Amino acid sequence: MANQTNLYLIHCLTNLHAGSGDSTYGIVDKEVQKDPIEEMPVIHASGLKGAFRELFEYHDNTDVEIIFGSDSKAQNNSSPNSMKAGQYFFLEARLLFLPVRSSRKPFYFATSPEILQTFIECQRNLGTGYEVTLNESLADLLTIRPEKNCPTIFSAEGGDVFLDEYDANVLPPISVSRPDWPFNGSNIALFHHDDLKDICKRLPVIARNYLENGISSNLWYEEIVPRHSLFYFFVSHPTENSAFETQLNADNIKHNVQIGGNASVGYGLCKLLKY
Repeated sequence: MANQTNLYLIHCLTNLHAGSGDSTYGIVDKEVQKDPIEEMPVIHASGLKGAFRELFEYHDNTDVEIIFGSDSKAQNNSSPNSMKAGQYFFLEARLLFLPVRSSRKPFYFATSPEILQTFIECQRNLGTGYEVTLNESLADLLTIRPEKNCPTIFSAEGGDVFLDEYDANVLPPISVSRPDWPFNGSNIALFHHDDLKDICKRLPVIARNYLENGISSNLWYEEIVPRHSLFYFFVSHPTENSAFETQLNADNIKHNVQIGGNASVGYGLCKLLKY
């Protein structure tokens, strides 16, 4: 059975908290999931799969078992012999762009050459077929190596520009030829990879409080990935089966999904963008 792999972007419309579990040390009680090597935000594949399954089940989708497999919690699936594996395979979502505050505009989409190169390499390793076109779209960015403590933006305007705590280097405008995606040559900031890692180590932290009869009974600190962040992930499935994309396109979903925790306070509302 032939398989194909599709590329999706996750555009965070609200703040996201895909939690890594409670912390027993430090000031942050609930941290977000991070890559164990790069220490940058990720969304684990199990969390993605769970979010999509919950979404499709809520809308009574008939292809849930085909896409995700049998529900191990269902009573009628208590026998191991009745369990079926899903036909779709989900990979974890990796960070592509992180919004960074600026003195010129509300934010820039920050990334690094290493992140972009890994993004391209994943296309080749997974056989998506998008490697050449993405290389062409990001060609100008891939030739630039920003200096440490000096991120690069692309603009015809002169003057000083500050990104977070860094003084930016301004280069002439470039083109990123993907008009249906939220990032383009005018709102991208290219960081030295070490600087971007430092920014990811100080993601926003929000104080949360639980009130019981109007009295504070629990206060905790929660790390978030800020809205406008962009992740990418891959879904592999049998070539002849398009059930996942068909359901995402349905009028009652339209590629919107809630990922991570705290949905009741508006966290994790995301828009999926398919290549």
